[in-house]
Amino acid sequence: MAKRAASARTEGWLSLFDDPSWTRVRQRFPIAAYSEFMPPPRIGQKPYGTWTRSPFIESDAWGWRITPHETERHLRPGLQTIGSQLLKDLVAVAEGQQHNIGEMHLVGRQSLLAQVSARTRRTRSA
Repeated sequence: MAKRAASARTEGWLSLFDDPSWTRVRQRFPIAAYSEFMPPPRIGQKPYGTWTRSPFIESDAWGWRITPHETERHLRPGLQTIGSQLLKDLVAVAEGQQHNIGEMHLVGRQSLLAQVSARTRRTRSA
Protein backbone atom coordinates (compact mmCIF):
# COMPACT_ATOMS: atom_id res chain seq x y z
CA MET A 1 0.00 0.00 0.00
CA ALA A 2 1.39 3.39 -0.89
CA LYS A 3 1.84 5.94 1.87
CA ARG A 4 -0.87 8.58 1.97
CA ALA A 5 -0.16 12.28 2.33
CA ALA A 6 -0.88 13.55 5.84
CA SER A 7 -2.82 16.49 4.39
CA ALA A 8 -5.27 14.33 2.42
CA ARG A 9 -8.86 14.61 3.62
CA THR A 10 -10.53 11.23 3.46
CA GLU A 11 -13.51 9.44 4.90
CA GLY A 12 -14.05 5.95 6.14
CA TRP A 13 -11.31 3.47 6.90
CA LEU A 14 -8.69 5.34 4.89
CA SER A 15 -8.84 8.24 7.37
CA LEU A 16 -6.87 5.99 9.73
CA PHE A 17 -3.87 6.52 7.44
CA ASP A 18 -4.14 10.32 7.18
CA ASP A 19 -2.04 10.82 10.30
CA PRO A 20 -0.07 7.69 11.20
CA SER A 21 1.56 9.41 14.19
CA TRP A 22 -1.13 8.00 16.49
CA THR A 23 0.44 4.55 16.04
CA ARG A 24 3.90 5.65 17.13
CA VAL A 25 5.51 6.31 20.49
CA ARG A 26 9.03 7.71 20.09
CA GLN A 27 9.40 5.96 16.74
CA ARG A 28 8.56 2.54 18.19
CA PHE A 29 5.90 0.28 16.74
CA PRO A 30 3.08 -0.31 19.24
CA ILE A 31 2.76 -3.83 20.55
CA ALA A 32 -0.85 -4.76 21.08
CA ALA A 33 -1.73 -7.25 23.82
CA TYR A 34 -2.77 -10.29 21.82
CA SER A 35 -2.41 -13.98 22.51
CA GLU A 36 0.32 -15.89 20.72
CA PHE A 37 -2.48 -18.10 19.40
CA MET A 38 -4.34 -15.16 17.86
CA PRO A 39 -1.96 -12.81 16.05
CA PRO A 40 -2.93 -9.12 15.96
CA PRO A 41 -4.56 -7.71 12.86
CA ARG A 42 -1.94 -5.70 11.04
CA ILE A 43 -3.52 -3.40 8.51
CA GLY A 44 -1.23 -1.15 6.53
CA GLN A 45 2.35 -0.91 7.67
CA LYS A 46 3.99 -3.90 9.34
CA PRO A 47 6.44 -3.56 12.26
CA TYR A 48 9.39 -4.15 9.92
CA GLY A 49 8.32 -1.40 7.52
CA THR A 50 6.60 -3.22 4.67
CA TRP A 51 3.03 -2.52 3.66
CA THR A 52 0.24 -5.03 3.15
CA ARG A 53 -2.25 -5.06 0.32
CA SER A 54 -5.05 -2.74 1.29
CA PRO A 55 -8.17 -4.46 2.58
CA PHE A 56 -10.14 -1.32 1.73
CA ILE A 57 -12.28 -0.81 -1.35
CA GLU A 58 -11.26 2.39 -3.13
CA SER A 59 -14.75 3.05 -4.52
CA ASP A 60 -16.42 2.69 -1.11
CA ALA A 61 -15.03 4.69 1.83
CA TRP A 62 -16.49 2.24 4.34
CA GLY A 63 -16.01 -0.90 2.23
CA TRP A 64 -13.79 -3.79 3.25
CA ARG A 65 -12.55 -6.68 1.08
CA ILE A 66 -13.88 -10.02 2.25
CA THR A 67 -12.88 -13.23 0.53
CA PRO A 68 -15.47 -15.87 -0.34
CA HIS A 69 -13.80 -18.13 2.24
CA GLU A 70 -14.17 -15.48 4.98
CA THR A 71 -17.78 -14.90 3.96
CA GLU A 72 -18.66 -18.58 4.15
CA ARG A 73 -16.67 -19.55 7.25
CA HIS A 74 -16.95 -16.41 9.39
CA LEU A 75 -19.26 -13.66 8.20
CA ARG A 76 -22.39 -15.63 7.30
CA PRO A 77 -22.42 -17.80 10.48
CA GLY A 78 -21.69 -14.74 12.62
CA LEU A 79 -24.50 -12.71 11.07
CA GLN A 80 -26.90 -15.64 11.52
CA THR A 81 -25.95 -15.87 15.20
CA ILE A 82 -26.37 -12.13 15.74
CA GLY A 83 -29.71 -12.15 13.90
CA SER A 84 -31.12 -15.04 15.92
CA GLN A 85 -30.00 -13.49 19.23
CA LEU A 86 -31.45 -10.12 18.28
CA LEU A 87 -34.74 -11.61 17.15
CA LYS A 88 -35.03 -13.65 20.35
CA ASP A 89 -34.43 -10.55 22.47
CA LEU A 90 -36.83 -8.38 20.46
CA VAL A 91 -39.58 -10.96 20.91
CA ALA A 92 -38.82 -11.08 24.64
CA VAL A 93 -39.05 -7.26 24.85
CA ALA A 94 -42.34 -7.28 22.94
CA GLU A 95 -43.78 -9.91 25.29
CA GLY A 96 -42.50 -8.16 28.41
CA GLN A 97 -40.18 -11.04 29.29
CA GLN A 98 -36.58 -11.00 30.46
CA HIS A 99 -34.16 -10.01 27.66
CA ASN A 100 -30.51 -9.14 27.11
CA ILE A 101 -30.98 -5.66 25.67
CA GLY A 102 -29.49 -2.99 27.95
CA GLU A 103 -32.11 -0.82 29.58
CA MET A 104 -30.36 2.35 28.39
CA HIS A 105 -31.08 1.28 24.80
CA LEU A 106 -34.79 1.21 25.61
CA VAL A 107 -35.03 4.54 27.47
CA GLY A 108 -37.30 6.97 25.65
CA ARG A 109 -38.73 4.28 23.39
CA GLN A 110 -41.82 3.36 25.42
CA SER A 111 -44.21 4.25 22.60
CA LEU A 112 -42.29 2.03 20.19
CA LEU A 113 -42.27 -0.80 22.73
CA ALA A 114 -46.02 -0.38 23.28
CA GLN A 115 -46.65 -0.56 19.53
CA VAL A 116 -44.50 -3.70 19.18
CA SER A 117 -46.25 -5.32 22.15
CA ALA A 118 -49.70 -4.48 20.74
CA ARG A 119 -48.80 -5.91 17.34
CA THR A 120 -47.41 -9.04 18.96
CA ARG A 121 -50.65 -9.56 20.92
CA ARG A 122 -52.77 -8.99 17.78
CA THR A 123 -50.64 -11.40 15.76
CA ARG A 124 -50.87 -14.10 18.42
CA SER A 125 -54.62 -13.75 18.85
CA ALA A 126 -55.31 -13.92 15.10
